[in-house]
Amino acid sequence: MLRMKPVGKGERGARRAELYYAKTDAGVGYYRDRDGLHSEWLGQGAITLDLAGRTPDYEHFKRLLRGLDPWSGDQLTARLRDDRIPCWDLTVSMPKGPTLAIERGDGRVLAAFRESYREAFALLERYATTRVRLDGRQEDRVTGNLVAYVVEHPDTRPVEDETLPEDHPWRVMPLPDRHAHLVVANETWDAVEGRWKAVKFRPIMDLRKYFDRCFDAIFAAKLADLGYEIETEWRTDARGRTSYYSWDIKGMPAAVLERLSKRSQEIDTLEQAIIAERKELDPYAPDHLSPVERDRLGATSRRQKRDDLTLDECRRYWETLISPEEGRAIAETIRRAMLGRPEARPEQAAARAADFAMRHHFEAEAAVPLEQLVATALEHGMGSARPGDIERELTRLGVLLVEQDGRTLATTHHRATHPRGRSSGRVCRQRAGHGRPGRPGRRPDADAGQRRAAHRRPVARRRRAFDQRESREFSPGPGRGGQVEAPQEIRRRGKAGGPARHLSRHHLDLGQGAATGRLRRPDRRPLPAGYGVASGGPRRPGRRR
Repeated sequence: MLRMKPVGKGERGARRAELYYAKTDAGVGYYRDRDGLHSEWLGQGAITLDLAGRTPDYEHFKRLLRGLDPWSGDQLTARLRDDRIPCWDLTVSMPKGPTLAIERGDGRVLAAFRESYREAFALLERYATTRVRLDGRQEDRVTGNLVAYVVEHPDTRPVEDETLPEDHPWRVMPLPDRHAHLVVANETWDAVEGRWKAVKFRPIMDLRKYFDRCFDAIFAAKLADLGYEIETEWRTDARGRTSYYSWDIKGMPAAVLERLSKRSQEIDTLEQAIIAERKELDPYAPDHLSPVERDRLGATSRRQKRDDLTLDECRRYWETLISPEEGRAIAETIRRAMLGRPEARPEQAAARAADFAMRHHFEAEAAVPLEQLVATALEHGMGSARPGDIERELTRLGVLLVEQDGRTLATTHHRATHPRGRSSGRVCRQRAGHGRPGRPGRRPDADAGQRRAAHRRPVARRRRAFDQRESREFSPGPGRGGQVEAPQEIRRRGKAGGPARHLSRHHLDLGQGAATGRLRRPDRRPLPAGYGVASGGPRRPGRRR
C-alpha cells in the first residue's frame, strides 16, 4: 500500500516534519534503542546533491525541508515563499502477513520490501514536474528527479487491549506494522534552466492509485519469487460492485491477522459512526468516506506513540497475541516458502491480466489513460505480474499511445482510426506492430470481446427501436391470414431454432413482413410489385419499397 499527503506549509510545516521524523532518527524518539530501524536517501536528485549512498545526516534533511543546500546551508531553490510546502510524505506499508514473516525471522521479506519501494519510487520519480514561468510562459516541464529521505517504522499507533487490566503496562500498546515513510523534499533539478526549483506534485498525486498498485504488484511478485503464495482480497460495496482491496500471504492464520488489525478496526468503527450520522441528515449520502477523509480520520483519531518502550518490549507483547498453534501455522508457511514452491508462477498471468484490462476499458471508451489501464491489469495479476510485464503484454496486444491535451492515452489501432472512436490526439508511439485495417468485426488487432461489443450494440439499438414501434399486436391485413407474433416472440423463436436471426426479413412470414415493411416471401423471393408496404394495397407510383 502506498499513500501520499503534503506535510503542512511554511516554517510551521517544516518544523512539524522535523520533529516527527526526528523521533526515530535523532535519538529522542519512539524507542530507547534503534535496533532494526533503517533510513536512506533515494532519488536522482539525491545523486545530484551527492547524498545517495551516504549514511543519512539529519541536519541535511532539516535544511532540505527549508529549501536550503544540505551541505552549505545556502538557499537552494530559485524562490523561497513563506507558504511553500516543505515536503510530501509517501507512506509504503505491507499487509500483516509479510509483517508476521519478518517478525518470525524471514529477513528475505524485509529485503524484498526495501527493494520494492525503491523500484516503485523510481517509477514515480519519472513524473516529477516543475513550473515554467520564464518570459511569460505558463507551462510545466518534466524534470524526472526527486530527493527522498526514507524513515522506517515497525509498528502502528498504540491501541487499547481491553483484555488486560487498566493499570497494566501493556494496556495501550502498538501492534506490528512494518512500513516506511518516503519523505520527498520540495526540490527538483531543472536541467533546462540549470537550477533547483520547487516541485509541482499534483501530476503525481493524480496518479496515486497507479503508484499504489505498482508498489503492491512489485512487492507481491517478489514474495512469490521467494516461495510465498499470494491471494488477492476483493470487496463488494452496497451497490454490488466488486473492487480490489488488498492482498496478503496465503496460509497465515486469519484470526492472527484480524487480531493485529485493531487500528484499522478502530478507524472502521469511527467511519461507520460518521456515515450513520450523515445518513440521518441525508438518506442518499455516500456509504463510505473518501480516501482523503479516511486518511484525515486516521490522523486525527490516533494516540501519541509511547517513548518509554524499546522494540524488544513491543515484540514480547506481540508474542503474547499469538497462540502456540497459530505460531506453528506461521512457521509452517515460512518453512514452505523457504523450501520453494513446487509449482511455478502461473503461465500467461500477465497476458490474461492485460487482456482483461483492455476488454474492461476499451468496450466502453475509445481511449483511457495508460496508467489506468496498467493499474486495472495489475489488480488482476497480483503476485504474478509486475508493471513492466503488463506494459510488454499491452505492447504485444497492439496498444498505442496517443498524446491529447498534455496527457498520454492508450488506445488501439482501430480505435485511433475509426471515425466514431477516433481521438483528436496525435499517435506518438505504437506499443505493438503496425495494426492492419480489416473488415468491421474482423479486425486483427481487436480481441474477441471488442468484436462482440462492436456487433452487439447496433443490434441492441435496432431491437429497442423495433420493439417501441411494433409492441402492439400486428394485424395481418386483408388477404394475408395467419398467426402473427410479437417482436419479442419472433426473436425468442429465432434463437431457439438455431443461430440468432435478429429479425432478418428472410425469417418473417408474409403477414409479418407486410407489417414490418420487409416484403419478402419465406422462400426469399420478392412479392409482386403491386403490394404496398403496410396497407396491402397497390403501390403508388414513385413510392419506394
